[in-house]
Amino acid sequence: MTEFVIRPSRHDDAPRLSTIVQRSHGYEGERRDLVRNMTLSDEYLASHPTYVAQIANDVVGFYSLIVEPPTHRSIDGTDCSPPATVTLELDMFFVDTPFAGGGIGKKLFLHMKDTALGYDARGVLIISNPAAEAFYLAMGAERTGMEPPHGKITWPRPRLWLPLSRTSHGDAV
Repeated sequence: MTEFVIRPSRHDDAPRLSTIVQRSHGYEGERRDLVRNMTLSDEYLASHPTYVAQIANDVVGFYSLIVEPPTHRSIDGTDCSPPATVTLELDMFFVDTPFAGGGIGKKLFLHMKDTALGYDARGVLIISNPAAEAFYLAMGAERTGMEPPHGKITWPRPRLWLPLSRTSHGDAV
C-alpha cells in the first residue's frame, strides 16, 4: 500500500475534495446527478470536522462529520441529568476512484472512529449510499433501517449505526 498521511482539511482543499466527490464511481446512473456539480465550500470545511488522506501533495480521500451539540434540556425545558452526549453523523466519505481498494478507506474510517471518540460520542449515524453499505457493515456498522427518498435524493438509503467504545488500551473498537 502507498504511504499516506491523514490530516485536518484546509480551506485550499475544497476544490480537490469537490473533484473527488464529482467523479466518484459510487454514484452512477440516476445518482450521478446528485454529485455531478457538488462543490464543497470553505464555509463547509470550517464548520464540519473534515480530514483528508494525502499522498505526497495529492489529496486522495476524505471524510467529514456533522456534529450536533449535546442537549442539556428536556422537551419541557428542564435541565437533564446527566447531560446527553454529542450526536455525530458521517456526512461525507470518499476515496478518489484510482485509489479505491488500496486500504485508504479503511484507515480513514478507523481515523473517523477515533475522531468520534474524541467527541465522547456513543456512536456515529451513517446514512449510506447503497453502493457503500457493504463497506460500512464490514467496518462494524449495523443496519437500523432505511432512510426514505427526499429532496434531490430519489432513492432509499440504508440507515446505519456505528457503535463506539474504548478498549482498555484506549483504542476505538
